[in-house]
Amino acid sequence: TCSSITLSGADKDNYTLSTTSGSPKANITAKSLTITAKNQTIAYGGSIATGVGQVTASGLVTGDSLTAITLTASTANVTTSGKITPSAATVKDNSGEGSAVTSNYSITYADGTLTITAVAATCPTLTAYEDTYDGSSHSIGVSGGSGGTVQYRTSTTGTWTATKPTRTDVGTTTVYVQVAGDSNHSTKDCGSKTLKVNAKSLTPTITASNKTYDGTNNATCNVSLSGVISGETVTASAGTHTFSDKNVGTSKTVTCSSITLSGADKDNYTLSTTSGSPKANITAKALTITAKNQSITYGGNIATGVGQVTASGLVSGDSLTAITLTPSTSNVTTSGKITPSAATVKDNSGEGSAVTSNYSITYADGTLTIGKKSVTPSVSSCGTSNSKTYDGSTSATCTISLSGVETGDNVTASGTCAYDNKNVGTSHTITCSSITLGGTDKDKYSLNGTSKTLANAKITAKSLTITAKNQSITYGGNIATG
Repeated sequence: TCSSITLSGADKDNYTLSTTSGSPKANITAKSLTITAKNQTIAYGGSIATGVGQVTASGLVTGDSLTAITLTASTANVTTSGKITPSAATVKDNSGEGSAVTSNYSITYADGTLTITAVAATCPTLTAYEDTYDGSSHSIGVSGGSGGTVQYRTSTTGTWTATKPTRTDVGTTTVYVQVAGDSNHSTKDCGSKTLKVNAKSLTPTITASNKTYDGTNNATCNVSLSGVISGETVTASAGTHTFSDKNVGTSKTVTCSSITLSGADKDNYTLSTTSGSPKANITAKALTITAKNQSITYGGNIATGVGQVTASGLVSGDSLTAITLTPSTSNVTTSGKITPSAATVKDNSGEGSAVTSNYSITYADGTLTIGKKSVTPSVSSCGTSNSKTYDGSTSATCTISLSGVETGDNVTASGTCAYDNKNVGTSHTITCSSITLGGTDKDKYSLNGTSKTLANAKITAKSLTITAKNQSITYGGNIATG
């Protein structure tokens, strides 16, 4: 529509228009409009900003305005070269004719640059572990976490690994944790937690062994353990083990102390107590005291004292200090006995009575041989003043005495006694031979010689009266003679 056509110019007045209006035809072409997305930088996981404020529009005519735009990110991952692509623009004029106005533009869309920066990975929830040793492996608790791989190390300078550290034996491990970020996340330090295994407490059962008296207060303590995990090697022993004293007794207190653990797995355990006071017995030690054999002469005494016995079974440091020895007989014998009794045993401290009672003593007899006592015969008297009246024989009647006979014993001696000849004289020798013993105690003695002599014995003249017989003869004859 062309109307109100007028002329202008220096010569306009010389002309006139045949019409002042007309309806010619012409084209309106779309105006070029460039819509460029603005560059944006966002963090991973975030969204780009949208809306017409995030683009620039170059080519809008006056009165028109961009009222809507679609912006599309080329990626959601971390990037420095992503794109923000605008599309579907809406242009309205002042009258609000959006759709009609939008079509009046030939729109060129230009991408903006999208930078997506990495965000820190998310740490898992960490839980420390602390419990009593049970033979199994344990680790800290790790739950959740994202944005990468959970890694561990056990020192501040160690190498990170995805394998979670475990602990079986007693001790403490500090476990450091991080999440090593993936392409969209940065590595996150998650701190540390302790992994602690405490020693398992064992209650020892403590007993003591009975023993035979040995002169010391040494004891044997037996320690058994319950609660050791199957297959593990742990034993216990006492460093100090003594009876209350060394002497024989029942239910004696034994001190078992300084108990310690040993074995390959000992470090995983602890003792609830390291000492105990069990009871045990010390029984008497067998001691055999044997009397030595002795040979004595009748009337003599046996030797006494500890040197006359042997003692088998004395412990080191103890000694026999007294013994009573009793002979079974005082008579001549080859099978008598010497019986020991009432022994006293002392130790180095001199505790005689206490130490003696620590033995169960068996007494063994020795053999006693009592030999006959030798007695010496002598010719003490042969008649009055050792003389006799001539009797035509050499026989003599003598008293034989014995020296060495024990008081109270009934022992006599006899023999055959004879002068050296039968004639009168003052220096005869009388010999008593074949002397033998008699009396109820004769068998206790032996003779020191069976022949003894007596010097200077006498045989005095026997009185003799000779009376001539009466004779009658004839004269001149001879008397009978002879």
